[in-house]
Amino acid sequence: MDPAVVAGSARIAERAGLDDPERAALVVAAALRSAVAALDAGRPPRPREEQAVLPGLDADPAEERAHLVRVSRGLDGPLIAEALAAAGPA
Repeated sequence: MDPAVVAGSARIAERAGLDDPERAALVVAAALRSAVAALDAGRPPRPREEQAVLPGLDADPAEERAHLVRVSRGLDGPLIAEALAAAGPA
């Protein structure tokens, strides 16, 4: 995952006043969209040591479904588009 996308989406989420669960979902959704764009462009994955740690990966099982639903709802949202545009090409 592109560290610039993760950092940029976290800043956008903070500026938008999102709560912690929504902020985590925005960061993950932006990272996923960036990863898909990189794959579609034929760019190889970043080495693991260069990848950013994504929030919510350690969610309790009871919270995991809600987290994934929030991520899926945010995949095409305006804040995602803003985060990807701010980060530039993946």
